[in-house]
Amino acid sequence: MFYLVACIIAHYAYREYKGLAEDCAGGSINYKDGNILYFGIIDKREDDAIEERVERLKRLNDRKAKLAKEAEDAEKARVEAM
Repeated sequence: MFYLVACIIAHYAYREYKGLAEDCAGGSINYKDGNILYFGIIDKREDDAIEERVERLKRLNDRKAKLAKEAEDAEKARVEAM
């Protein structure tokens, strides 16, 4: 029982260490650019990071479009009031 619990704890500790090592290494996933820290989980993390950036840019563009629309409507209202 102790061995089983120790293995599970070691597994989770290793995963945490791997994440810290990846962050310190700069996050590159392959040997092509000189980074020797190649872990399969980096692919998922990088894909998630890319997806998050895309969503953030989409929200930013939506917000800009909304503000532009509001400014246009305000300008129309101002012109009509004259």
